[in-house]
Amino acid sequence: MLRAALGDPLFEAGAAVHRAEAELFAETTPQGLAAAVRHVY
Repeated sequence: MLRAALGDPLFEAGAAVHRAEAELFAETTPQGLAAAVRHVY
């Protein structure tokens, strides 16, 4: 449903960002992750 609403290019861009964030913060504690992205969203 989200892919249909956004279209493939925008959906794939968002998915790529989430994959990169998951890789970047893979070893981070929950507290460290919260501190790192607290003001991002």
